[in-house]
Amino acid sequence: MLLASFGPNDITSVVNVSITDDNIVEDQEMFQLLLIVPSPAENVGITAGSPHVANAVILDNDVMHIRFDQPLHKITEGDVAKVEIVSDHVAEVNISIIIQITSLTASVENYYYNGTIVSTLISGYKNISISIATVDDNIVELNEVLEVRIVDIIAVPGVSVLILEPNTTSIEITNNDETLVSLLSDQYSTSEGDLLVLTVVLDKILSFSETVYIRAITSNTSTSATADDYSSSIVAVNISPGVWNTTVSLAITDDDLLEPTEYFNVSLMLPSLLLNKSISLGNISTAIVTVTDNDVTFVSLSTNAYFVHENDYQVTILMTSSSISSTRFVVELNIREGSATASDFAATNIIPIKFEANVTVVAVNITINLVSI
Repeated sequence: MLLASFGPNDITSVVNVSITDDNIVEDQEMFQLLLIVPSPAENVGITAGSPHVANAVILDNDVMHIRFDQPLHKITEGDVAKVEIVSDHVAEVNISIIIQITSLTASVENYYYNGTIVSTLISGYKNISISIATVDDNIVELNEVLEVRIVDIIAVPGVSVLILEPNTTSIEITNNDETLVSLLSDQYSTSEGDLLVLTVVLDKILSFSETVYIRAITSNTSTSATADDYSSSIVAVNISPGVWNTTVSLAITDDDLLEPTEYFNVSLMLPSLLLNKSISLGNISTAIVTVTDNDVTFVSLSTNAYFVHENDYQVTILMTSSSISSTRFVVELNIREGSATASDFAATNIIPIKFEANVTVVAVNITINLVSI
């Protein structure tokens, strides 16, 4: 209770009411002033006039400042991000905060919400925690980023709230998936002049494009193919997002050269600058390719008639091959009796004819026996 004193001849009296500065964000407050005239004898004849009741309104002088506790949060895919909004004052009323969640690089399906939400800072508290769940999706991705922004405050009469920086925070989501890239088979067969189709498979799909490479190399066999037997030694394999397998073709040279079955190897290679280090080589990274020759050679005599005199001692027979061979091959010349008998020539009935590699003409000498008949 406060006392107001009036001296002789006074018609006014001033009374001071102290208001506490409490550092609490509050709505406007009010208290009532009631004029009471005490009843001692000296106040006889003094009564309370009108108005003798008044309302005093207290306007709050505190300002609440809100912001995020940090500008960046890092989590692993499948975890829940705990984003905290902090204040430098407590409030005696609930404060509703409008928050916008948007994607910078993340897929919408990889977190629980995309849009505006309203969170409430409860009266008497100086912080609020917001949980943002992410999906553990089984897809190999690049790191993704969400942005969470304090957009506005729903106004409360008499309460002052200011948004300070950082008023945005980023959530960086680290991928936790890995994929293995492999060849579909470790054995491939093809023929000269054909396209060798190679299939590259993944055990998890990608959310981004990536390029790996297939390298053709000679094998360690005696009939190894050479670089001339295929169109390219390195083939780029472009893997698109969302696919489980990709095929590429390698042209096999059609060379007109008679050859045995040849072999070479193909190997998968990962580039040194992968977009995502969660890609590794799988169980089948090397395969053997068998190439069947499609060339045919015709071996023939140079003519269908040879004339020789008995005293010429021998006749030379020319054998020709229609194609060059990369290796040695053997045919047989069968000598049959006609009007001449076996005694007329000094040769066995069957003569092996050897064509060495890259040779198309072979001469065979048949000796003629001298007779006196």
